[in-house]
Amino acid sequence: MSQSTIEIWLDGILRKLRQQPREVAAVAAIEILLFTGKLHGFMGWPEIARVEREVKIGGGRCDMVLTHADRSRTLIEVKADGHARDVVCGIGQLFMYEAGYSLPGLQLRKVLAVPGYGDPEVVRACAMAGVEFLPLGSLEDRLPRYEQILTNLRQSHA
Repeated sequence: MSQSTIEIWLDGILRKLRQQPREVAAVAAIEILLFTGKLHGFMGWPEIARVEREVKIGGGRCDMVLTHADRSRTLIEVKADGHARDVVCGIGQLFMYEAGYSLPGLQLRKVLAVPGYGDPEVVRACAMAGVEFLPLGSLEDRLPRYEQILTNLRQSHA
């Protein structure tokens, strides 16, 4: 990426982090984890080789599809809140995406990402469904930290 491209990308991430709905900010938080190379280590996944956003699968759009170095894939559905309705909807969407993907022999991970730290009932529901849970913490509390990470990235690419 050229310096101007990085500047535009970083400014876009900061705008997303500050705006509503919370789902947009949650996606931005995941993008920072991806860009800094921390997501796959945190989740215990193989290295990430490719990131796709808003991928049409079947009759829906998956928020993110990650392709890993071992050719496995991770489907990430991001929800604005960890309320029961959002969790049930997100888990259902992930199963629909999995059904729509249908590549024989392909290892797929299903991940539900929500702001917060995960109500025990939400974490348990995800585990029972075979869906990994990605807690994004308090986005409001993390905004200053994310802004610092982006500032450091901007300076390192200057």
